[in-house]
Parts: sequence; structure tokens; C-alpha cells
Amino acid sequence: MKKLLHTRPRLVYGLLIALGLAIVLFNVAWQEWAMQRIAGQHFNWWQFALVVIAAGAMTLWLAYLYRQSMQMRRRLALENAHLAALTQAVPLAIVEVDPTGHIVRFNSAAERLFDTLGEHVCGQTLDALANFDLDPSSQAGVLPAIGVDFSRPGQQISARINATLKTGRPAKLDIDATVVEVPTASGDGTCTLALLVFRDVTEEEKTREHIMNLAFYDPLTHLLNRNGLIERMNKLAPDVGEADALALILIDVRRFREINDFLGPEAGDALLKIIAQRLQRIVRRRHVNLLARTGPNEFAALLWMPRLGHEPERQVTVIDRICQRIHDRLAQPYEID
Repeated sequence: MKKLLHTRPRLVYGLLIALGLAIVLFNVAWQEWAMQRIAGQHFNWWQFALVVIAAGAMTLWLAYLYRQSMQMRRRLALENAHLAALTQAVPLAIVEVDPTGHIVRFNSAAERLFDTLGEHVCGQTLDALANFDLDPSSQAGVLPAIGVDFSRPGQQISARINATLKTGRPAKLDIDATVVEVPTASGDGTCTLALLVFRDVTEEEKTREHIMNLAFYDPLTHLLNRNGLIERMNKLAPDVGEADALALILIDVRRFREINDFLGPEAGDALLKIIAQRLQRIVRRRHVNLLARTGPNEFAALLWMPRLGHEPERQVTVIDRICQRIHDRLAQPYEID
């Protein structure tokens, strides 16, 4: 019957009209025959015609309403199929979750991200997708941890969370959560769902960190470069009080060009690495002591000396002691190859 409705709707409408008219005509004819046999009355053709016309009009109206409902159902089915196809084609992982935290829908991009089939996880909680790195104080799951509130339709939240996928791969996931109110399957009301869009930004984070390293760190010694030192100094400046003092020590490696010319650039690079290691041992990372390679053969050490801002003599003493320590340590022989 369902196949007939989709393939030959005109035939169905004709059958409905014919069936309605047949029922009406049969009832009218039966009543007239019964009245003629029992009461002896004659058959009234005008009354019969009026009944037929009224029954036909009623049947046509019902058939029209039926056709309209069928067309509406067909349009809704096409729209649902269209939305489902678009959802499956979206390259972002989309997961629908009900207020109890259970998965309702799962698109193909989510299947690829979490390496699982939607039919296997629908009805389970989000914890079935991965091991999410949550705050130990949060015991209620991912949605409460990022602040999703199902009592606020239209709420939009963005968060970044670390997770270990079921394959064992660590990942950084961006989550865009939207609380939406949708009609129920029965159509007699609405229900609230959370639409979660996951995006794996692991490689993007690695690329960003690599770019940051290239911008602010020296690739040879892994110390800050000139840009990195300036950036750190700008961040440090608001925290330095009137009672504190800053000192910038510049260190120049003399005759470095001769080493490169006579021993080769590989030996020069090895020498710079050893110098960086010795400086890291001398200038301790207490407070915010920063080391940087500011040039081909130049280094810098930024010292933060709390509570020495109003004691210039003591400042000079501390700086002289550190400079002498640096000089004595760097003046020791170097062994390369």
C-alpha cells in the first residue's frame, strides 16, 4: 500500500472517491428500498440526486485534504533527508546529545574522528567516545565541565579540551556547543538537545607551537632569541614593582669568527651550544631570570632582583658577582670533538 501511495497517487485518490460514493449510494439505495417495501413510499430521485451530490462533494473535500497531508508528509520527508545528507556531508564532527548526556545522532565525520560507528555509540554517553581530560573536581561529565545548561535554549559555548582517543592517540579538541529546542518525534511538543561540533586541532597546535618557537626561540641553543626576550620583558614589566630592580647583562663571544674560519661552522655551532649550557647552569631560574641568544655570537641574561630597587650599591654587588661567575665559567677550556 505504501508503495502504491508513492507510485500512483491518482489511482489512490480515484479509489477513495469511488469507495466513498459507493458507500453513500448503497446506504441511500438501501434506505429507499426499505422505506418502499415497508411504508409503501415511492423512490424520490431528486432527494437521491441531492444526497449523491453532497456525498460526492464531501468525498472530494476529504480526498483533497488527504492529498494535502500526503504532500506535506512528502515535503517533510524530503527536507529531513536533505538535512541528514547535509549533516553527513559536513566535514566537522557533529554529535547530538540529550539532557541525560546520551548520544542521539552521530555523523560520518564524527565516526572518522572517534574511529567508531554511530550505531555503536548512539544511546551511550560521551565518555564512550574518548577519555576526556577533565578537571578532577568535575564528576558529572563533559557537558557540565564546559558549562552546557539545557535549561537555556540558544546557549552557545566554545571550549578546548584534551582527550585520548580510543586508538590511544592524544588529541586537542575544540568543542562548539549549542543548546537547541527541537520538536519531538511524536510531534506533540519539543525537547532540548545539545549540538556539539568537534574539531581536532592537534596538528594546528603543533604547527602554532612550531611557528612560535621559530619566532621567539633560537633553533640552535633553544634559548630565547631577541624577539622572545623583548616579548618576555614586555610581559614582565607590569609585574616589576618600585622596590624591585632589573639588570640586563650582555655577553659577547670574542674571536668567534676565527673559530668559524679555522674550525668550520659545525665547531662554531657546537661551541655556542656549550656556552648556552654553561649559562643555564650559572644563571639560575629563580624568580624570572631569562637567557637569550640575541645575535650570532651574543647572549643576554635578564635578572630580576626583588626588593633591591632602592639599594643601588647592593645591586652593583650582586650584578658584579654574577658577571664574574659568568666570565670565570665561560673562560674555562672547551672540548669539541
